[in-house]
Amino acid sequence: MKQNRSLAISSKINECKTGNIIGMLENEFPTSILNTNNDNIKSEGEKKPRNRVFTINNTLLTMVLTSVQQDKTLKNSVDLYYMIHQKNKRQAYKEHEQYVQTQKEEDSKSAIIKAGRPKTYSLKLPKSLEKDISLNTAAYSKARERVPIELANELFKTSRIEQANNSYTHWKGYQVFIGDGTYLQMQDTKSIREKYEVKHKGVGSEGYPQGLLEVIIERGTGQLFSFKLSNKHVSEIALFYEMIDELPSNSLLLLDDLYNCFEIIAKCQRLGITILVPDKKDRNYELVNTLEGGDEIITIKTPKNRAKWLTENEKPNKITLRRIQCKSPDGIDYTLLTTILDEEIKKKIFNFCI
Repeated sequence: MKQNRSLAISSKINECKTGNIIGMLENEFPTSILNTNNDNIKSEGEKKPRNRVFTINNTLLTMVLTSVQQDKTLKNSVDLYYMIHQKNKRQAYKEHEQYVQTQKEEDSKSAIIKAGRPKTYSLKLPKSLEKDISLNTAAYSKARERVPIELANELFKTSRIEQANNSYTHWKGYQVFIGDGTYLQMQDTKSIREKYEVKHKGVGSEGYPQGLLEVIIERGTGQLFSFKLSNKHVSEIALFYEMIDELPSNSLLLLDDLYNCFEIIAKCQRLGITILVPDKKDRNYELVNTLEGGDEIITIKTPKNRAKWLTENEKPNKITLRRIQCKSPDGIDYTLLTTILDEEIKKKIFNFCI
């Protein structure tokens, strides 16, 4: 079975929906970097900060909880948190009742009679559980707006597994990554619309704002290695071109045909990053050598029309690649281009990337 930590966490979350899921998630989050003073940040219009049920910590964890649910609405988020909050409240009452009962029993056994009023035993919940929460989504919605984006980015960086090494994260000495992008629909708020509004011929539309999310995923753990978010009108290739700088040298990058682009290939080669892409474009090339049937060493030249999304293109170059013709398990022919030139790695071994 593949060691996929993100999938394992998602499965664990679904199993523990009715349990202390917030506590379980806290074990995965580096919560020490959360500034507790942020929990008392004033909202616009407030005269002074106040304690909240939806602290920044709880808000972030609830957002993570929602991300693995099929129903990602605000209402479902609040319903889930309410259920967890009530269960934790009952558990806290039960534990404190047991503590008080133990204290009474111990005091009754004492032979020492103290002067003054009899000792009182009162139940007191932690401050985080004293208040009940409303099922109205307004408080949670405002709480999400209070979460600093810098904090979310810091949590992402510090929660990432470093130096993961198994039979899927590495291949032939390379650390393997997968790059891709997707479009996502956002909430329609004024601040989001300013940056992510969808435009047609320069005119804003009435539809929901949309963003372009570009990611690099580590193969074998399934975790995000890095990501960038931009508006829909930025080139996916341009966004990914910037992210290549974040990859360690001696990486193997698996991409789809969209990234079969001279500028991407040239930058990867310049930075010591190996690349493997399908060649659906059937680009022009010069044959240098044939290793075996369907396995050739070729060169490609700098294209006449350079990328318009770069202020400064990669230097003109002749790039040596390996062109491999393969067949998928369902019998479909396809062609791969890669900068892996090691003849010891035979053609049939490349089936790992299917």
